Amino acid sequence: MALLSCRANTGARRQSLASLSGVIPTWRQIRALNYGTIGRTVHGAVRRLGLEEPEEIWFDPPGRWQTAVAGQTTLIVTPSDRYSRTSDAMVHTDMTQDGGGDVVGPGGDGRALVAAHLNWPVPGQYDPPSVGEPTSIEERTVHGRRGWQVVFATSPIRSSEQTFVIDAETGLAIAWQTENDVVEMLWHEMDEVFSDELFRWTGQTIEYENENVRWRRNNEAKQERLMELPRSVPGWVPTAVSTHTADGDPRTGAVDASVYAYGPSVMLRRWPTGSNPPRASPEVASHTQHAQISDAVWTHELRWQPGTLTDEDAARTLESVFLMPPLSGPMPGSVEAEGAIFSGPVAVEYSQYYMPSGDGEWSGDMRRAFAGQRNGLVGTREPANVVLVCGLHTGTITVTLEIRAERPEPEVDAWDEIVEASWTVESRPWLMGFTDDAPGTVLPISPGTYRIRYCAKNMDAARDADVGEFIDSYLITIWPSVIEPDQVIKQTSDIADYWNNQAHR
Repeated sequence: MALLSCRANTGARRQSLASLSGVIPTWRQIRALNYGTIGRTVHGAVRRLGLEEPEEIWFDPPGRWQTAVAGQTTLIVTPSDRYSRTSDAMVHTDMTQDGGGDVVGPGGDGRALVAAHLNWPVPGQYDPPSVGEPTSIEERTVHGRRGWQVVFATSPIRSSEQTFVIDAETGLAIAWQTENDVVEMLWHEMDEVFSDELFRWTGQTIEYENENVRWRRNNEAKQERLMELPRSVPGWVPTAVSTHTADGDPRTGAVDASVYAYGPSVMLRRWPTGSNPPRASPEVASHTQHAQISDAVWTHELRWQPGTLTDEDAARTLESVFLMPPLSGPMPGSVEAEGAIFSGPVAVEYSQYYMPSGDGEWSGDMRRAFAGQRNGLVGTREPANVVLVCGLHTGTITVTLEIRAERPEPEVDAWDEIVEASWTVESRPWLMGFTDDAPGTVLPISPGTYRIRYCAKNMDAARDADVGEFIDSYLITIWPSVIEPDQVIKQTSDIADYWNNQAHR
């Protein structure tokens, strides 16, 4: 009974405020009347100054909105989707990927009216209101609806006065005016029950992805790829140690102590040796002191702030850096047998032969096989088919294929050309010539990541001959390894120089 009485009294207060004649209510009374519209559905039509066609609106708080002009839907907003009209289609935005936001916010011209309550200044609020304090109140009629006009002073975020007219009966804002803008409610109904179909779109749609979503998606993909790279880890960094006595026995001298180790703030960078260092981020650039160390594959750079690290400690830290397997992605594989598993003739055409795996299918595009590589003799960018390049155009070459459990040192003096590339194996590969499966030697290795070293001899002589047998010879050495940039270790022939240059054009 108390609840019914409360509702009846509330209605009476609203009725009395609407029926006031010649008596101006206070701003607190008007504000309370407007607050009474929160959570209620609104169906109406609004017109903005300078626009010929009014906009019909349907608002179903807190999360659904539709607008239409001349019978054509122009906007649908729900907590999960937004459809906005272009000249020939509705553009769809996934609101769950776009951060959602204020659902009332994208309400077109009607937003200023149905969401007027969001503007009112509240004592003690953290964010500055969009309107200042009310300066005048008077009665005003808008399109046949009687209401109370409230003029608000400027605010910290709004440099001009704003005027709202609050419907004396329903409490909805039916007009909003600034120095350069006017929006009026032509008619409205409250508390209609809307069908779910009203907020669905089944017509032609264009998918939209804003810059924030695109950046987030690209960054997530980048982070996933970074997780698949081997990690550079210092084996030593200088530390200072301190202790704090937590407990003990003064009689016996027994002590329980907490031990803390502190190190300097340093940044460790790496990039492929021989290439330019990547652009330093502001965080990296703030560490102005730096030192470098390089090997045949990687250059590592240590950066620190002045006074936090000595040159000797920096050199020792750099010398201790080693590679660890990636946190995700393919891991180094394993070998089932070591040593030379094949040595003999391989038929080639167009200076090519292969190591396929799985179904052996590949695009046939040499540019894709060597995309992003520095060497042009071993193409591993399409793992299902490794492309091997030789000097002879057509004929027979000599190939030795060996498997190792660990990286062997290259025999630099024994070969004219030496290159290396990383390879991800998904199924068991085999060695084959250009036109058939011969020799068909299956590699005794499991799925995982490997390193291929490709050594060559007499490539220029074979290229000059063009067609022939056993002019150039090759050694293929494979061992388990983390993914590393490919590299050219030795190059002496003109034809190897040509192919290596072709790879990175």
